[in-house]
Amino acid sequence: MPKGRLKKRWTRTRVSVTDTDEQVDTVIQALERIFCKQDNRYLDYLLRVLLPQMLVKIHMEIHMPAMTKSVKSR
Repeated sequence: MPKGRLKKRWTRTRVSVTDTDEQVDTVIQALERIFCKQDNRYLDYLLRVLLPQMLVKIHMEIHMPAMTKSVKSR
């Protein structure tokens, strides 16, 4: 799927994100390399579930490190 269509699909589904387009593109590319190596069967799941979760995880690691460390230690 062309990158423009990916962005349109992702933009429709996101609620509020403070990440730049470049950051989102980088995360999409990393997830595609992992989950869409052979085909795009999981692309919809990647955009609707994994991408938002990954962006939240990254945001928490950067902006709330004490909280993420306490959760990991449980």
